[in-house]
Amino acid sequence: MTAGSTLADTIRNGSDFVTAPGVFDMISAKIADRMGFRALYMTGSGTVASHLGLPDAGIATYTDMVARAGRIAGGTATPLIADAPTMMAYNPNKCGRKKETPSLVPEMVPAKNWSLSVDRVFAQDRLRFDASFFDPVVDAHIESLEGVRTERLSDLARLILPGRFERVWAIDEEHGKPYLNASDLLTLFSLGVPSQVRYLSPESNTDFDKLLIHEGWLLMTCSGTIGRVYHVPLRLDGWAATHDLIRIIPNSPDMTGYLYAWCMTEVAQAQILSYTHGGQINHVTERQVGQLLVPRLHARTANKMNERVMAALADRERAL
Repeated sequence: MTAGSTLADTIRNGSDFVTAPGVFDMISAKIADRMGFRALYMTGSGTVASHLGLPDAGIATYTDMVARAGRIAGGTATPLIADAPTMMAYNPNKCGRKKETPSLVPEMVPAKNWSLSVDRVFAQDRLRFDASFFDPVVDAHIESLEGVRTERLSDLARLILPGRFERVWAIDEEHGKPYLNASDLLTLFSLGVPSQVRYLSPESNTDFDKLLIHEGWLLMTCSGTIGRVYHVPLRLDGWAATHDLIRIIPNSPDMTGYLYAWCMTEVAQAQILSYTHGGQINHVTERQVGQLLVPRLHARTANKMNERVMAALADRERAL
């Protein structure tokens, strides 16, 4: 019996008190890993603070927390318990898959291997040999949509991903456009200001208009941290944005809030993350994100959801 399965049994049965020091990055995890505890506990608030430098106010995404838990679990020998009410964290060698319920009572099940046929590998449009692309968790999420009419995101919106380019900076707004990257978006939507003020010159060696973003668009991070979604408000209309953001332009304004909310669900995020590729830095493309299955609900239901999401986004803008 592994240390992870022993810990799982102890928690399920309530047979003993488990002391687990809080960890939030690899330094704290490495220190705690050497102290002889039976478990480590990844704190949500501490992780958001150390990883993003921001308050624990719903800013960190499913992707952020899973990636952080995976790194900590992969770099330590002690089983890891991860704090996140809506995420699935994993330590495949030590503590298996585990999901936290809203009451923070952990449910841990053994890690699983899976197999697939060669036919399925070669049935893909583009060959993928990485196991994560065929994760049965993704299959389960897609199966949960059976019986529901779905469409691809690319059928409901236009997706644009500008190519890499050499930046030329301007000294002020008179000579360039305000520029933002993915890190700037974190502070723009939590504190109301960018992490730094920069202006991109139209003299940059690229199709400058493709870099500009406009009110009502959605932005999705596609390099490093994958799948974080933002809605472009009026105050950012006409800004230039990094090539590491996929522009999602809904075909109808009535779909904007609905698509924003759907792209952040666990079912959608699992699909998006399955396309992750890259050596040192993870990436997804606009073509891959365009394959995302989106449920098409009854028009009245979808419109009501859209209205509520857009009202919530407007409230946040007023608060900022």
